[in-house]
Amino acid sequence: MSLFRAECSRLLWVAFLLALVHFGALIFLSRMVDLAQQTLAVYWSFAALYALCGALMGFAQFQAYARANSWLGLLHRPLPVWQIAGSLLGAGVLLLALSVAIPILLTALWQHSLSARVVDARHWLLAFASWQIAVCAYFSGVFAALAPRRYALTGLVLLFWLINARAPGPAALVLQMLALLWALWMVAAIFKANRDAPPQPSSVAAVALPLSLGVYFLTLIAFSAIEMLWLAWGTHPASAQPPRGGHIEMLEASGSERMLAAFGASAHSDVALLKEQVNLSEPVSISPGLSRIPHWQELTNVMPMEFDDQRRGVRFVFSHNDARLHGYRPRDGGSDAVLEQVFADPPLPFGRLPGMHPGDAVLVARGRAYHYESASQTIALRVELPGGEWLTTIAPVGESLAIISNRALYIFDVRAFIATREVVTPRARLPWSGPYGALSAVELIELVDGHLVVATFAESANHADAAAPFQTAEILRSDGQVQAINRRALQFDFGWLYRYQAMWLSPTLYALRERALRLFAADEPLSTSNPEPAPTAALILAAVLMVISAVLAFVWLRAHSPRRRLLWSIACVIFGMPMFAALCLIEREREVGK
Repeated sequence: MSLFRAECSRLLWVAFLLALVHFGALIFLSRMVDLAQQTLAVYWSFAALYALCGALMGFAQFQAYARANSWLGLLHRPLPVWQIAGSLLGAGVLLLALSVAIPILLTALWQHSLSARVVDARHWLLAFASWQIAVCAYFSGVFAALAPRRYALTGLVLLFWLINARAPGPAALVLQMLALLWALWMVAAIFKANRDAPPQPSSVAAVALPLSLGVYFLTLIAFSAIEMLWLAWGTHPASAQPPRGGHIEMLEASGSERMLAAFGASAHSDVALLKEQVNLSEPVSISPGLSRIPHWQELTNVMPMEFDDQRRGVRFVFSHNDARLHGYRPRDGGSDAVLEQVFADPPLPFGRLPGMHPGDAVLVARGRAYHYESASQTIALRVELPGGEWLTTIAPVGESLAIISNRALYIFDVRAFIATREVVTPRARLPWSGPYGALSAVELIELVDGHLVVATFAESANHADAAAPFQTAEILRSDGQVQAINRRALQFDFGWLYRYQAMWLSPTLYALRERALRLFAADEPLSTSNPEPAPTAALILAAVLMVISAVLAFVWLRAHSPRRRLLWSIACVIFGMPMFAALCLIEREREVGK
């Protein structure tokens, strides 16, 4: 305990100063905006600052001990190594709670007690989440200070995992805890007298797996750098004239060009007439709206869950605690009405409906669209899509209203919204012919008895997890009948070597990365893409690289024990060349029996 108290005393002034600056910044920002209702980019910015503070604290704290004489003197104390490590690391973890978590809790308490703003349970959990991110980065900083320089930055892989992970709400806290524990395992693996020696066999996986992932990501970044040179050279499909019939050509085309191209070589009897109508009309182009759906008690926001009733000067904010909208007056901060409507799903402010008056707003919750009426301060259900579909886009199309969900396109009569305040039934429905995650654009023009609809499914077609790009041209009649005109396949603008680079480099790491990003993730119906199976050539290349990495590992470790050679060779044949690179960085000493 004496070592723990001494370390706390040494770092206390830094933590206390950081806590004061942190609390002052939060209070200052809270006076101007509601920090609890910000976009994902704002939360990422705060998380990055907490991670930076944690990493710098860990690195600075242990850099003082990392010198050879200081390190030997530290470990030769009359204490077990685990107790020395626990005292020093415990002091850092405790002081991060003082400088990161407590200011957030005090700010939430101030907002809850002295303002009318909404503070949910999820906002209190932000303190714990921020502390975990800072501690994970702290352990990464400790690892950077103690590990050999050639792989000192390995802990950053865990931080990139936290940034890109898709687990919402309390599940995100569990995932952060796993990353924190793994970072602690990495520190334990190199917390020994000879820090330049490879980790013990029981803990080598703690360093080798993140290090191989780091090499994997750096290789992909190198491929991206090569692509930037390709773009600068001017022969890249995205910078030069895109290949004819490819998906980039359709992504860069205008709405009219996409509609005309969708007809292709169709032999349909109405194609000539439809082309003429496209040339005479101004197509309505609709891009898919939402890409993420809100979840209950998620720590971040898909978008701010608030809207302003400018007619009354009231701002309504959705509370996850009671599923209702709470109003307050921004001009003086006083509380206002709490609306009676209880939502089954978190609502998002969204577009406008025909017949709305000043101060009114549209709220979308899953497949339901609600109309908030400022005059009566009531909420009425206006649209209800079937089968649990997610409403993502609302767009006017002439005398009609188009609503896009993750499964279909709906056409509504505008007059029905103006004439009534009841639920409006769609006039026609067009199911999507492809996955919503691949939908990049929808074009419509009005016909005498319906709409011509062209859908382009080419989103992220240059990625390994994308579906084959194509277009569909269909007529959606006023009576709901669907008449197919043409389905046109689009070409991939990049070969398999480019599209599947993340896979053939290491199939196992690619699958591990995808599984890690989706760990504890909730259902995401807006990101389904039905990817194409990897071509045989990519699988053969991946297998060849895995075998080569195993052979190289076996040769590299020729002076080591047979057991160590075998384990590393098995790891290399499973994880491929990135694991061999990790082996080269870790196993630098070639002494027999290591």
